Amino acid sequence: MTIEDLIRLSGDSTLLAWQYQGDQLMLTLELSETDATVSFAIRSKWFTIDVPNHSSSDAFRTCYIEIAELKNLLAETNGFYVPAKEFSSFMQEKRKNLNLAYGLKSDEYRYILSLVNNNRLVSCILSDLAHIAILP
Repeated sequence: MTIEDLIRLSGDSTLLAWQYQGDQLMLTLELSETDATVSFAIRSKWFTIDVPNHSSSDAFRTCYIEIAELKNLLAETNGFYVPAKEFSSFMQEKRKNLNLAYGLKSDEYRYILSLVNNNRLVSCILSDLAHIAILP
């Protein structure tokens, strides 16, 4: 399975587990499309996790994978990502966890991967999509 396959099959998946060890964020999803359980590791030191602990309900952990190019979403100044100047745009960036990239070099950090529900359960900044590995 490739990351492209995983993204395509990730609609209405359930986040079963996450762990950060070393410089790797490890995520386990149950894919609703195939009922398969898939674990994958992401090498990143820029991430945020907002998974509700107050409920064991799958509804709070239902998500899909989204990957976007930061250069299409954020402004740059002198080769670094910077916040939007307008407050409403800045708040939209914050809701999408794009603030993780503020101050990072745009030629070094190119992508944001998120597990999306009504909000973003997990988001992390990647320099290369090759830093995502599907685990056996």
